[in-house]
Amino acid sequence: MKKKRKRMKIELLYFDGCPTYRLVQKWLEELKSEEGWDFELELVNVDSDEKAIGLKFTGSPTVLVNGRELFPPNSEAPYARTCRMFFWNGRMHGAPPKEMLREAILELTEHS
Repeated sequence: MKKKRKRMKIELLYFDGCPTYRLVQKWLEELKSEEGWDFELELVNVDSDEKAIGLKFTGSPTVLVNGRELFPPNSEAPYARTCRMFFWNGRMHGAPPKEMLREAILELTEHS
């Protein structure tokens, strides 16, 4: 039996030129069902450099859970509308793989 968790707020920040954010959106919806998570997914289109700076957006896709960056970039990453890369299980990925998302959300929600 899965542990009942508090409702989460999940935001998926992207820019229109990002080819991978839809995949992350699909995986988050699948995880919602598989894990019994309670959240609404808000898509946030970062459509200007000013918005990127204001949101501290370091690239697409960016996932925020309850306002916290799920995969914080290094502190020197510029705020810009660009694609991100994710390192997981010895490989680079253009989007965080589904299992990487699952593990990170579980880790974040169990310690908050």
